[in-house]
Amino acid sequence: KVRVRHKFGIISHFHRHELLERMSASAAANPVSPRSALPQPCEITHEFITAYNTTHPLDRKALERQAEQLLERIKRRAGLGGKNDGNNTHIPRAWVELCLMARCNGPIRNQVYLTLFSSLLTSKISVANIPSLFLIAETVLDWVKALAVPEGDIPWSREHVLILYIAETCFTRIFIHSVLYNLQGCDSFLMDLNWHLDNLDFIKKVYSQFLEGEMVLEHITSIKAVTVGLIEDSKNVYKTIMGDSLMHCLEYYQSHSIGRDLNTSLSSLLSCVVVLGSDSHVITDMCWRCLAVVCRRSLLSLQVLQTAAAASLPLAPAQNNTTSGSNSIGVLHFRDWPWVAAVQYVRLMEDVAVHGTTSDVRRGALVAGKLDTVKVDGVV
Repeated sequence: KVRVRHKFGIISHFHRHELLERMSASAAANPVSPRSALPQPCEITHEFITAYNTTHPLDRKALERQAEQLLERIKRRAGLGGKNDGNNTHIPRAWVELCLMARCNGPIRNQVYLTLFSSLLTSKISVANIPSLFLIAETVLDWVKALAVPEGDIPWSREHVLILYIAETCFTRIFIHSVLYNLQGCDSFLMDLNWHLDNLDFIKKVYSQFLEGEMVLEHITSIKAVTVGLIEDSKNVYKTIMGDSLMHCLEYYQSHSIGRDLNTSLSSLLSCVVVLGSDSHVITDMCWRCLAVVCRRSLLSLQVLQTAAAASLPLAPAQNNTTSGSNSIGVLHFRDWPWVAAVQYVRLMEDVAVHGTTSDVRRGALVAGKLDTVKVDGVV
């Protein structure tokens, strides 16, 4: 008698073949229908978006639960789950999925806008994100146009605020990529974006009645000039993109970032302040952002900016002409700035008053002190 199993549970060769024959015969006698391909559990499809929008709000609890699961997965993919880097992080795909999720009507849309805005603020500047960034820019322009229906008095809703902040942050990132020369070879993206940037005059009737809306429109319009210059590939496009004020501001910001004594580089700050507001809106906005970072840590920079804005900077006669051109600190005044620069100056003071690193800096943003003596590049 031949044993079926050996001592250690190994099936004998003869009974192994017999078992395989019986299994093959059973499979042939009872065929199993192939399983239909199931969609991924957290995949955004056109069918889901259509079902969500066509179902009555009282009958779509299951769809809302699925939408929340989709959004949580996108948040982790966008790096908003606590870590910006990881195996689950794929920011370009997350941005595309957020643009698709925004087609769902209902309360979930504002959550999608907030997630997209947070991701644009926190994600790193990367060349891999450029195609998705242009998709967001074109999509957000469609959102802006859709909300700009000139019918009576339109209330300033949360949806308007989030869309405008997304537009400002997105176009700021495009400008940063242009300064870093990351848009070389992206002519097709730039041409498509210019097509979407045309015919924005009709939306000014709605957004011009709000300060935030007017500023974002100025921001978008100035970006269009940058993209046109990149497409034309002018020889002086880099100087046109940067502007004199941003060049001087970045020089002063670099002195702060490397830990150099700011007393030795005040001429860069003064040169920036003199021409501030003469460039495009996006360049002026970038200057204020850089100056806000410096003023949070440097009381001297804050005081120089305050006294220069009040046209009361105590410079010696020989130092009044240290800046290039015919402008001088003596003729500069807060009231002489363009309204956009003046508004951003007030916001800089608010930012420093809240986020200043020391109590002296926060107090200086609220109550401007007197500046008796100023040394420009170490010269009294």
